Amino acid sequence: MMTWRWRKRMYMWYCAAAYFTFLLVFLGLASSVWTESSTDVESIQSGLLSFCKHNHKDSRHECGVLDFGRVPAWLDASRIFAGLSVILLFSMTPVSCYLYFEDDKREDVLIFTLFGVVSALFGLLSAILYAALRDTSQGALSWGFAVFTSGHVIAMLLFSVLCVLNVWPKWKAPVRPFYY
Repeated sequence: MMTWRWRKRMYMWYCAAAYFTFLLVFLGLASSVWTESSTDVESIQSGLLSFCKHNHKDSRHECGVLDFGRVPAWLDASRIFAGLSVILLFSMTPVSCYLYFEDDKREDVLIFTLFGVVSALFGLLSAILYAALRDTSQGALSWGFAVFTSGHVIAMLLFSVLCVLNVWPKWKAPVRPFYY
């Protein structure tokens, strides 16, 4: 059985690895978007936030917010939900750090574990749908988004397992501070 000190170290390494992975994937995704937008305006017209589309009648560009180009409306909704799930997943990581270190209550950890698993499954489903139904003009943007979501899904599932392993031996034991 792991001691409290080793569990704390494992969780700190998890936080460091999660944010380091987030930084690498975010920089790679940003560079791919910058490369595509600098070479061809229409290459990212079917992306998450598309601002311009080409009018074939008079050969000019029409710009607008949340214009997803030539894709079905139901696919637009799936992309929006996928983006919101990514924001939700990453916003829960610092919240979990605060709850786990400041207040070691069994209820908080179990609630976060359940919420993390549900959010992770929703994010994974959104990533699969986004990658499977992607437009050919998206290129690296869609695959970068799929990797971006799936990477944190794996991290969230690992953290959920760690939470369960940490709480299960103390289910009937008195609650004590995490740093003991």
